[in-house]
Amino acid sequence: MRRTSQLLGLAVLASIAAAIWAARSGGAVHARESMSRGAAPGRLGSRLNSAMDAPMYRAIAAALDLRPDDEVLDVACGWGEFLVAHAAGARRVAGVDLTPEKVALARERLARRIADGTAEVAEGDAAALPWPADTFSAVTCMDAYPFFPDPRAVLAEVFRVLRPGGRAVISFAAEQLPNGVESRQSRGIAGVYTAISATVTTRMMAEAGFDPVTLSWAPIAGDHRLFGAALRAAGGDQLDVVVGHKPA
Repeated sequence: MRRTSQLLGLAVLASIAAAIWAARSGGAVHARESMSRGAAPGRLGSRLNSAMDAPMYRAIAAALDLRPDDEVLDVACGWGEFLVAHAAGARRVAGVDLTPEKVALARERLARRIADGTAEVAEGDAAALPWPADTFSAVTCMDAYPFFPDPRAVLAEVFRVLRPGGRAVISFAAEQLPNGVESRQSRGIAGVYTAISATVTTRMMAEAGFDPVTLSWAPIAGDHRLFGAALRAAGGDQLDVVVGHKPA
Protein backbone atom coordinates (compact mmCIF):
# COMPACT_ATOMS: atom_id res chain seq x y z
CA MET A 1 0.00 0.00 0.00
CA ARG A 2 2.82 2.38 0.80
CA ARG A 3 4.44 1.81 -2.60
CA THR A 4 1.11 2.34 -4.37
CA SER A 5 0.60 5.62 -2.54
CA GLN A 6 4.10 6.71 -3.47
CA LEU A 7 3.48 5.91 -7.14
CA LEU A 8 0.20 7.81 -7.13
CA GLY A 9 1.93 10.77 -5.52
CA LEU A 10 4.67 10.64 -8.11
CA ALA A 11 2.10 10.58 -10.89
CA VAL A 12 0.37 13.67 -9.56
CA LEU A 13 3.64 15.55 -9.06
CA ALA A 14 4.88 14.64 -12.54
CA SER A 15 1.62 15.77 -14.13
CA ILE A 16 1.74 19.09 -12.27
CA ALA A 17 5.38 19.65 -13.17
CA ALA A 18 4.74 18.83 -16.82
CA ALA A 19 1.73 21.13 -16.99
CA ILE A 20 3.61 24.06 -15.41
CA TRP A 21 6.61 23.54 -17.65
CA ALA A 22 4.47 23.25 -20.79
CA ALA A 23 2.68 26.48 -19.93
CA ARG A 24 6.01 28.28 -19.54
CA SER A 25 7.64 26.78 -22.61
CA GLY A 26 5.75 28.66 -25.28
CA GLY A 27 2.98 26.38 -26.46
CA ALA A 28 2.15 22.94 -27.73
CA VAL A 29 4.69 22.73 -30.54
CA HIS A 30 7.66 23.37 -28.26
CA ALA A 31 6.17 21.08 -25.64
CA ARG A 32 5.77 18.25 -28.18
CA GLU A 33 9.39 18.63 -29.24
CA SER A 34 10.63 18.72 -25.67
CA MET A 35 8.93 15.78 -24.04
CA SER A 36 6.99 12.66 -24.80
CA ARG A 37 3.53 12.02 -23.44
CA GLY A 38 3.37 12.78 -19.74
CA ALA A 39 7.11 13.38 -19.43
CA ALA A 40 8.23 15.99 -16.94
CA PRO A 41 11.29 18.23 -17.40
CA GLY A 42 14.60 18.25 -15.59
CA ARG A 43 16.36 15.76 -13.38
CA LEU A 44 13.53 15.57 -10.85
CA GLY A 45 10.91 15.14 -13.55
CA SER A 46 12.99 12.41 -15.15
CA ARG A 47 13.25 10.56 -11.83
CA LEU A 48 9.50 10.79 -11.35
CA ASN A 49 8.84 9.47 -14.84
CA SER A 50 11.30 6.62 -14.35
CA ALA A 51 9.52 5.58 -11.16
CA MET A 52 6.12 5.65 -12.85
CA ASP A 53 7.32 3.93 -16.01
CA ALA A 54 9.17 1.08 -14.28
CA PRO A 55 6.50 -1.51 -15.20
CA MET A 56 6.65 -0.38 -18.84
CA TYR A 57 10.44 -0.72 -18.93
CA ARG A 58 10.20 -4.22 -17.51
CA ALA A 59 7.61 -5.20 -20.11
CA ILE A 60 9.77 -3.86 -22.94
CA ALA A 61 12.88 -5.57 -21.60
CA ALA A 62 10.97 -8.86 -21.50
CA ALA A 63 9.72 -8.38 -25.06
CA LEU A 64 13.19 -7.48 -26.31
CA ASP A 65 15.01 -10.30 -24.48
CA LEU A 66 18.41 -8.59 -24.67
CA ARG A 67 21.60 -10.62 -24.99
CA PRO A 68 25.22 -9.73 -24.15
CA ASP A 69 26.11 -9.38 -27.84
CA ASP A 70 23.25 -6.95 -28.58
CA GLU A 71 23.77 -3.39 -29.76
CA VAL A 72 20.73 -1.41 -28.66
CA LEU A 73 19.25 1.88 -29.80
CA ASP A 74 16.53 3.61 -27.78
CA VAL A 75 14.64 6.17 -29.89
CA ALA A 76 13.30 9.12 -27.86
CA CYS A 77 15.46 7.88 -24.99
CA GLY A 78 14.81 10.74 -22.58
CA TRP A 79 17.40 10.72 -19.85
CA GLY A 80 18.44 7.17 -20.72
CA GLU A 81 16.58 5.18 -18.06
CA PHE A 82 16.02 2.09 -20.19
CA LEU A 83 19.62 2.01 -21.38
CA VAL A 84 20.96 2.42 -17.85
CA ALA A 85 18.57 0.14 -15.99
CA HIS A 86 17.75 -2.56 -18.54
CA ALA A 87 20.46 -2.59 -21.22
CA ALA A 88 23.54 -2.44 -19.02
CA GLY A 89 24.55 -5.95 -20.10
CA ALA A 90 24.39 -5.21 -23.83
CA ARG A 91 27.63 -4.86 -25.74
CA ARG A 92 26.77 -1.37 -26.95
CA VAL A 93 23.94 1.08 -26.30
CA ALA A 94 22.86 4.26 -28.02
CA GLY A 95 20.09 6.78 -27.55
CA VAL A 96 18.62 9.65 -29.53
CA ASP A 97 16.30 12.38 -28.32
CA LEU A 98 15.06 15.70 -29.65
CA THR A 99 15.48 17.51 -26.33
CA PRO A 100 18.93 18.93 -25.49
CA GLU A 101 18.22 18.81 -21.76
CA LYS A 102 17.34 15.10 -21.82
CA VAL A 103 20.33 14.31 -24.04
CA ALA A 104 22.67 16.04 -21.59
CA LEU A 105 21.23 14.05 -18.68
CA ALA A 106 21.51 10.77 -20.60
CA ARG A 107 25.13 11.50 -21.49
CA GLU A 108 25.85 12.24 -17.84
CA ARG A 109 24.31 8.95 -16.70
CA LEU A 110 26.14 6.97 -19.40
CA ALA A 111 29.41 8.90 -19.05
CA ARG A 112 31.52 5.86 -18.12
CA ARG A 113 30.25 3.80 -21.04
CA ILE A 114 30.64 6.73 -23.40
CA ALA A 115 34.27 7.11 -22.27
CA ASP A 116 34.77 3.38 -22.87
CA GLY A 117 33.33 3.64 -26.37
CA THR A 118 30.35 1.36 -25.68
CA ALA A 119 27.65 4.05 -25.56
CA GLU A 120 26.60 7.22 -27.32
CA VAL A 121 23.68 9.62 -27.09
CA ALA A 122 22.75 11.85 -30.01
CA GLU A 123 20.49 14.85 -30.23
CA GLY A 124 18.34 14.43 -33.29
CA ASP A 125 15.15 13.62 -35.13
CA ALA A 126 13.77 10.08 -34.99
CA ALA A 127 12.83 10.42 -38.67
CA ALA A 128 16.48 11.00 -39.64
CA LEU A 129 18.58 8.76 -37.39
CA PRO A 130 22.30 9.63 -37.47
CA TRP A 131 23.59 6.07 -37.91
CA PRO A 132 24.42 3.96 -40.97
CA ALA A 133 22.21 1.11 -42.14
CA ASP A 134 22.46 -2.24 -40.35
CA THR A 135 24.01 -0.76 -37.18
CA PHE A 136 21.90 -2.19 -34.35
CA SER A 137 20.53 -5.59 -33.40
CA ALA A 138 17.68 -4.12 -31.32
CA VAL A 139 15.73 -0.85 -31.32
CA THR A 140 13.19 0.40 -28.80
CA CYS A 141 10.79 3.34 -28.85
CA MET A 142 8.69 3.84 -25.76
CA ASP A 143 5.70 6.14 -25.27
CA ALA A 144 6.88 8.67 -27.89
CA TYR A 145 5.44 7.13 -31.05
CA PRO A 146 2.12 9.08 -30.96
CA PHE A 147 4.04 12.38 -31.04
CA PHE A 148 6.00 11.76 -34.23
CA PRO A 149 4.73 13.99 -37.06
CA ASP A 150 5.47 11.20 -39.54
CA PRO A 151 5.38 7.76 -37.84
CA ARG A 152 5.99 5.97 -41.15
CA ALA A 153 9.25 7.85 -41.64
CA VAL A 154 10.36 6.85 -38.14
CA LEU A 155 9.53 3.18 -38.75
CA ALA A 156 11.45 3.32 -42.04
CA GLU A 157 14.48 4.69 -40.21
CA VAL A 158 14.21 2.08 -37.46
CA PHE A 159 14.09 -0.62 -40.14
CA ARG A 160 17.09 0.91 -41.93
CA VAL A 161 19.39 1.01 -38.90
CA LEU A 162 18.46 -2.52 -37.80
CA ARG A 163 20.63 -5.40 -38.92
CA PRO A 164 18.98 -8.30 -40.76
CA GLY A 165 17.56 -10.54 -38.05
CA GLY A 166 17.25 -7.62 -35.63
CA ARG A 167 14.09 -6.70 -33.77
CA ALA A 168 12.29 -3.51 -32.84
CA VAL A 169 9.82 -2.89 -30.03
CA ILE A 170 7.38 0.01 -30.29
CA SER A 171 5.23 0.68 -27.23
CA PHE A 172 2.70 3.31 -26.30
CA ALA A 173 -0.28 3.77 -24.00
CA ALA A 174 -3.43 2.51 -25.67
CA GLU A 175 -6.40 4.82 -26.02
CA GLN A 176 -10.03 3.93 -26.44
CA LEU A 177 -11.08 4.98 -29.94
CA PRO A 178 -14.63 4.89 -31.30
CA ASN A 179 -15.59 1.81 -33.28
CA GLY A 180 -14.21 2.06 -36.80
CA VAL A 181 -11.75 4.86 -35.92
CA GLU A 182 -8.10 3.83 -36.26
CA SER A 183 -6.47 7.15 -35.40
CA ARG A 184 -7.32 10.73 -34.52
CA GLN A 185 -5.59 13.93 -33.50
CA SER A 186 -5.76 14.66 -29.79
CA ARG A 187 -4.30 17.21 -27.40
CA GLY A 188 -2.67 16.52 -24.06
CA ILE A 189 -0.22 18.10 -21.64
CA ALA A 190 2.61 17.65 -24.13
CA GLY A 191 0.67 19.15 -27.02
CA VAL A 192 -0.91 17.64 -30.09
CA TYR A 193 -0.42 13.93 -30.67
CA THR A 194 -1.97 11.15 -32.72
CA ALA A 195 -4.07 8.64 -30.84
CA ILE A 196 -3.43 5.56 -32.96
CA SER A 197 -4.56 1.98 -32.66
CA ALA A 198 -2.13 -0.89 -32.24
CA THR A 199 -3.71 -2.46 -35.32
CA VAL A 200 -2.59 0.49 -37.43
CA THR A 201 0.89 0.39 -35.94
CA THR A 202 1.16 -3.33 -36.67
CA ARG A 203 0.12 -2.73 -40.26
CA MET A 204 2.56 0.18 -40.64
CA MET A 205 5.44 -1.95 -39.34
CA ALA A 206 4.59 -4.66 -41.85
CA GLU A 207 4.48 -2.05 -44.62
CA ALA A 208 7.94 -0.85 -43.50
CA GLY A 209 9.29 -4.36 -44.11
CA PHE A 210 9.12 -5.98 -40.68
CA ASP A 211 8.18 -9.66 -40.74
CA PRO A 212 6.90 -11.12 -38.53
CA VAL A 213 5.11 -8.45 -36.51
CA THR A 214 3.44 -9.39 -33.23
CA LEU A 215 1.21 -7.48 -30.85
CA SER A 216 0.85 -7.92 -27.11
CA TRP A 217 -0.37 -5.91 -24.14
CA ALA A 218 0.89 -5.13 -20.66
CA PRO A 219 -0.57 -3.12 -17.75
CA ILE A 220 1.16 0.23 -17.51
CA ALA A 221 0.90 0.16 -13.72
CA GLY A 222 2.20 -3.38 -13.40
CA ASP A 223 0.65 -5.11 -10.39
CA HIS A 224 -0.24 -1.86 -8.57
CA ARG A 225 -4.04 -2.05 -8.46
CA LEU A 226 -4.82 1.46 -7.20
CA PHE A 227 -2.36 3.08 -9.59
CA GLY A 228 -3.87 1.05 -12.42
CA ALA A 229 -7.36 2.10 -11.37
CA ALA A 230 -6.31 5.75 -11.43
CA LEU A 231 -4.87 5.34 -14.92
CA ARG A 232 -8.00 3.59 -16.15
CA ALA A 233 -10.09 6.44 -14.78
CA ALA A 234 -7.84 8.85 -16.69
CA GLY A 235 -8.19 6.95 -19.97
CA GLY A 236 -6.61 3.52 -19.75
CA ASP A 237 -3.96 1.30 -18.18
CA GLN A 238 -3.09 -0.72 -21.28
CA LEU A 239 0.34 -0.61 -22.89
CA ASP A 240 0.43 -1.74 -26.51
CA VAL A 241 3.67 -3.57 -27.33
CA VAL A 242 4.39 -4.14 -31.03
CA VAL A 243 7.44 -6.26 -31.91
CA GLY A 244 8.78 -6.40 -35.45
CA HIS A 245 11.68 -8.41 -36.85
CA LYS A 246 13.82 -7.42 -39.81
CA PRO A 247 14.06 -10.44 -42.11
CA ALA A 248 17.47 -12.09 -42.06
